[in-house]
Amino acid sequence: VGADRNAAVASSVAIVGLGSIGSNIAISLARSGVKNFLLVDDDLVQPVNLVRHDSDWRSVGMHKVDYVKERINNLFSDVKVSTRKHRIGGQESASSASSLASALADVDLIIDATASDIVSAFCSYIATKKRISLVWMQVFAGGIGGLLAKADSRNGPDPYKVRAAIDRYYNDHPKEDGDIARDYTVVEAGGGWVEASDGVVNTIAGLSTLLSLDLLKEDGQLRRFPHDAYFVGLGADWIFDEPLSNFPLDCEDRTWDSQSNQNSSDAVHGSLEFLRGLIAKVES
Repeated sequence: VGADRNAAVASSVAIVGLGSIGSNIAISLARSGVKNFLLVDDDLVQPVNLVRHDSDWRSVGMHKVDYVKERINNLFSDVKVSTRKHRIGGQESASSASSLASALADVDLIIDATASDIVSAFCSYIATKKRISLVWMQVFAGGIGGLLAKADSRNGPDPYKVRAAIDRYYNDHPKEDGDIARDYTVVEAGGGWVEASDGVVNTIAGLSTLLSLDLLKEDGQLRRFPHDAYFVGLGADWIFDEPLSNFPLDCEDRTWDSQSNQNSSDAVHGSLEFLRGLIAKVES
């Protein structure tokens, strides 16, 4: 445990997306010993966020990055927290996107907590080019479970290969009565999907924290999570027979290719040319 904490203290972590999952991961990583954070999000805390977000009514109207920074520093005054109020793929200048890309390229681990295709492309591109480990996650519609995924820069494969394997798994295991990736916070009129509870979100956030700490371990330390991705069940639906069912997923190609993107999903692949123009500075 001491070695794990020492590795975390010496590490810098970027979290993109400080919503329900990202905010909980940030606080948990700070409690686990991480001393350097870069927080990226342009959104404000809204009253509707309070059912799952690590915030309370006093934070309503604050930028999420400012709230999480304040929360961390109220717990640990010696933690360094940098913030960027930036919407990746939004109406931001090229210089702002390039500056953010340069900041992300300087951390030890990137966590994408957005479940957004454009953010996925942005983070995957930087992580692959600069060989930085990347973690991402998703809560499934209806709160039936979630996805945990990683690209370990010390033990490949790169993010594009992992994402391609996940896409193939989705295609091979369709959900007959709906889209597994729908917004888990939406309640449909007349029944249908129900929103994921705070317990579901916190479970996926907690597992994502453990996965992140695993990647921050020093070389030679035993990995707790040996697989590239995990489908974690929190209900009896889709591929899950019961709560706590889980299905690990691994890529056959274990290489890390700085030019790899040809197997990414259409949505991610379609945004790469745009992103390359914005973050060309990272290439240098």
